[in-house]
Amino acid sequence: MMSSDAPSTTCPKCKLINPRGTQRCDCGYDFSTGTVVARPRAEAKYPVDADELERVAFSFKAVIGLVGVQAIVAIARALSLSAVGQARGDREIVTTVFALVLIALGVAAAIQAKRLADALQVGNPLGYAFATLVPGVSIIALLSLSSRATEWCRLRGIAVGLLGPKV
Repeated sequence: MMSSDAPSTTCPKCKLINPRGTQRCDCGYDFSTGTVVARPRAEAKYPVDADELERVAFSFKAVIGLVGVQAIVAIARALSLSAVGQARGDREIVTTVFALVLIALGVAAAIQAKRLADALQVGNPLGYAFATLVPGVSIIALLSLSSRATEWCRLRGIAVGLLGPKV
């Protein structure tokens, strides 16, 4: 334990300036032992049952995955069109096929966005679904829904990574 009249201490691990008497830095560094102590996992503020968690986790991951696939398909479409060149018939076929795939992915993302909004009990689930179908607006709707889903998970002590909840 540090003396109460000691000056503030800079953590050697994270460089955070800690007040006098601090035994442990926010990063987990213990000043008395000189070791890093793992911080406890965030406590859940709200309980969650397994079915509810499964619905949220599946829909959250599905929305993230579908948006990623849409981006990949859009890039593949652009590359395919540049490879096809100016042949009119070939360009129309490529454009039609990719348009149908993007429409199907968009509808699937809208369905999952509605399911996720239902599971989170936020806003108007149909509003999220329709907003997901509108170019430009869809990214805002999906970011809003993702933010709400991330907060929902964190309040329940569930870690969230790049691809959604870690369950």
